[in-house]
Amino acid sequence: DNQLIYGFIESLYGKADEIEITATVNGKVIRKQNISMSGRQTRFTVNLQTEAFDFRAIRWSPECPNLVYVDFKLMEDGIVCDEAHTRIGLRKISIENGQIKLNNAPLYQRLVLDQGYWPESGLTPPSADAIKKDIELAKAMGFNGARKHQKIEDPYYNYYAEELGFLTWCEMPSAYTFCDKEVAAIINQWQDIVCEARKCTSVIAYVPLNESWGTRDIKVNKNQQDFARSLYYITRCLDSTRFISTNDGFENLNESD
Repeated sequence: DNQLIYGFIESLYGKADEIEITATVNGKVIRKQNISMSGRQTRFTVNLQTEAFDFRAIRWSPECPNLVYVDFKLMEDGIVCDEAHTRIGLRKISIENGQIKLNNAPLYQRLVLDQGYWPESGLTPPSADAIKKDIELAKAMGFNGARKHQKIEDPYYNYYAEELGFLTWCEMPSAYTFCDKEVAAIINQWQDIVCEARKCTSVIAYVPLNESWGTRDIKVNKNQQDFARSLYYITRCLDSTRFISTNDGFENLNESD
């Protein structure tokens, strides 16, 4: 339910007795809630829907990249002993009758295939401002997103994509030769990548394999087929809210394979 903020607070302060959570949109407080602490970990749920505020009015999209800013204050006897700040976007990505939808409305993805090279610095962005400008230029040219191809981008990319309203696909850089070393490395690294990407509103799809790179015999090799399936299920286990294109652009596996 995308009208909720939920999770748990883990306190390193043994005497902390309360957490104050404040949600703000465009400088306006839409919800402030105080929750009593219960032991080291305290689960919480904050409902953003109120009689005076309809959360649907601030759903995130490329056209309206609304963000909810959330402040957390850990209290002890009414005195703040720790605090943290974050932001979230409220949006739903889904498929209905073969059609991709964003917030239940048809979504046409005008994506650039972006390999993230820079003339002055190769694969390393020269600055955070350069990343922001890159997204702004892509939007000015009519694109509403990017498939980040064969590269895990600098965290600032998703930060500005979220802020500016730019859809992103997260893709694992490919290996070249199928072997035990490749399988172990990709499975290990891909889990960390997904766990970071799932925090980003702009990310709507994952690509663990691209065009059978590193799995050249996937059409006939059962081990390679099992590897592709394992990446799908690992991804789905870690994040069931986004699309997965297991072997983008090439052989797709059937249940009979």
